[in-house]
Amino acid sequence: MVDQSAREALKAKLKADPSFRRELRKRVTDALLAKGEEEPKSAKYEFDAYMLTDVEPGQIRLLDCDERLVLPTNSLVRLLVTSSDVIHSWAVPSLGVKIDAIPGRLNQVWVTIQRPGVFYGQCSELCGANHAFMPIVVEAVTPRQFVTNYLKKWMDSGWRAAAMQGGSAQRGFSLIQDSGAYTSTCGYCGGGTSVSHGMHAYRLTVHDYQELLDQGWRRSGRFLYKPDLEQTCCRQYTIRLDVRQYQPSRAHKRLLRKWEQFLDGTLEQQGGDPGAGDGAEQQAPPQDVAAALLRQVEAVLQAAVAALGADGQLPASGAPPVRVVAPPPGKRSKLPAGVSMTSAAAFALAAAARKAQQAPGGGGGSGAAAPLPAEELAAALAARFNDLAAAAQPALGVTASAAKGHINFAGGAAAQAGGAQPAPQQRQDQQQQQQDQQQQQQQQQERSQQRPQEQQEQQQRPQEQQQRPQEQQEQQQRPQQQQREQQQAARGQAGRAHMLEVRMVPSQFIQEEFDLYVKYQVGQHGDDPAELTPARYRSFLVDTPLIPVPPPPPEAPGGAGAEAGAAAGAGGPACGYGSFHQQYWLDGRLVAVGVVDVLPRCLSSKYFFWDPALAGLSPGRYGALREIGWVGAAAARAPALAYYYLGYYIHTCPKMAYKAEYAPSELLCPAAQLWVRLDAGARAALDAAPYVALSALPGADVAPNLSVPRPLPPAAGGGGGGGGALDAQLLFLLKQPVRWGALRDSGLLEAAAADALEARLREWRAVVGETAARLLYAAPGGLLPVG
Repeated sequence: MVDQSAREALKAKLKADPSFRRELRKRVTDALLAKGEEEPKSAKYEFDAYMLTDVEPGQIRLLDCDERLVLPTNSLVRLLVTSSDVIHSWAVPSLGVKIDAIPGRLNQVWVTIQRPGVFYGQCSELCGANHAFMPIVVEAVTPRQFVTNYLKKWMDSGWRAAAMQGGSAQRGFSLIQDSGAYTSTCGYCGGGTSVSHGMHAYRLTVHDYQELLDQGWRRSGRFLYKPDLEQTCCRQYTIRLDVRQYQPSRAHKRLLRKWEQFLDGTLEQQGGDPGAGDGAEQQAPPQDVAAALLRQVEAVLQAAVAALGADGQLPASGAPPVRVVAPPPGKRSKLPAGVSMTSAAAFALAAAARKAQQAPGGGGGSGAAAPLPAEELAAALAARFNDLAAAAQPALGVTASAAKGHINFAGGAAAQAGGAQPAPQQRQDQQQQQQDQQQQQQQQQERSQQRPQEQQEQQQRPQEQQQRPQEQQEQQQRPQQQQREQQQAARGQAGRAHMLEVRMVPSQFIQEEFDLYVKYQVGQHGDDPAELTPARYRSFLVDTPLIPVPPPPPEAPGGAGAEAGAAAGAGGPACGYGSFHQQYWLDGRLVAVGVVDVLPRCLSSKYFFWDPALAGLSPGRYGALREIGWVGAAAARAPALAYYYLGYYIHTCPKMAYKAEYAPSELLCPAAQLWVRLDAGARAALDAAPYVALSALPGADVAPNLSVPRPLPPAAGGGGGGGGALDAQLLFLLKQPVRWGALRDSGLLEAAAADALEARLREWRAVVGETAARLLYAAPGGLLPVG
């Protein structure tokens, strides 16, 4: 980077030599963005500003208008002033600006605003009857806020208008900032290291995110990350479902029937599984026998946890309670012979131990050992359980063993009685609750991907979004409350015991959703309520870089009105494209929310939270089935939108097994970037090795990747990125796009700074692939020290 003395010398030369200033301006101008048809030069943003007749608290009568002129601070701005009727005078005294606006003539003035704020002015020329009602409002914001909030609005409006005039679909531009590779503790196995590449997205088109998603990327708020499958411990394969070929399993059909019975009011009278048969299950021993044995085993296992805590292998306090369950028959056949009970407590205990060690002041003292991974902890608990059971309760007759982090129990009264099993209805509820826990673990890991990036995002978020007035929130929620009241009034004629309504609303902060989120996190994940702040909730589930694309008007499917939705595909779903919250209203009460992204070719499920009071109805799995149904209905308007993305699939993690139940699923091959059917051959290969080039397997069912995410060819001098392609890479610098090749050749950068940035660009483009050519790369701050 340029040191302070060189910076001051450059500033002095700029002030003293006008020819040098002109040459510098010419070089930067030559490097400006020129993308041809994708970004027409004629695109512009126009607006009319009128005086406010009804002012609110904080607004100034006769001086505030409905549309402000927004300008960046610490930037030299040229204003061109003219008039279309009579002579006016554009005057803002606090900025030191007063210039006449004359019909048929252009006047110009240069202004630099030193601080953020709102500056008021008026027309200062007697121009007619309305002379006293022509206010001028200039709002100054920081350059970052100007780029991320105002400039993108103007660009979107201008490009959309140009697209409708020219008849070509404009995709807009995406602005990102590379964060590089980073490591974190794996949240799946508990003891390994996760390696990923991350970048922050200021704005992102739905097309670009679709292509990034098809290359293994995924977002958490505004932060995008891609796991390195060759280095990370638990390989995370992107998984998707072709809804056109989906056939619901018997378990899925049973869950849908259960919800129908619940809504009809017949579930309680049914008393059991609608699809359960007769036979051996009716000969099962009474349920209280199995329940008593489970309580005894849980008590001994809890004592084993306390013993490990006394030995320093677990935190002395704060450990979550253990739970032992009797697996259903379908699961029991996959367990070792004689196993009648199992527990997954080692995973929760390992996570609690890591959290306690990472907390301020944690670690348990200088002599405390590092937290054990889940598999080692399960083995230690099984050994301690056997010791305690043999010493304190020899009549129990239960022995414990560890397998892949789970603790299995064999023997005891259940085995002697032939294997006590729960009643059909309870067995179904237990199975569905376990499947819900699998989804919850996946959601927990995705929330952990945010890293300290949350703090950076909160600092970058404009103050007007962080400090939204309470009146605006109430006004935003009032129409929804009125709509719910109207629906409740008409519900008596529906003929059902319960009414369920699903709404798709754009991603926004709603207090009722936040309250449900806190209730879910505390009840299902045991989070500390003090840590569940609105700011963290916004950063995780509300903030999104996706630029919404409205659907085309239905009355003009092929005309100019359809161009608004043409940027994301012909037709388009009724809600358009972007980030949404799928709300589930039961009898006028919000009971679940699914956070999803609607993209040109898929619906990507990001997170799902629900009321813990409905745990017996498996709302997590039911929400996934409803989202699959939504994709099937949306495909009628947008045939390309035919896939449902379930996030990541980890074959070595038992909690991920439920994702493969939505068949036929496809995994993204990390080597060839092709979609491969998750069949028996793929499962066998993943059993043998965690990292597999799936498309190279014999007999693999391979489907093409429409994003064509081929790696960029290496440059002649080595490294990824390609020489010519790298020179054409677009950077965002000095509040304007420039090409890297032109900037490097301009001589404005020192050799060391240019080499360091070029190496970083090569590394980033090698990870992103061809999509990098359509992304605007935010250059590091202070790269070009021209004051």
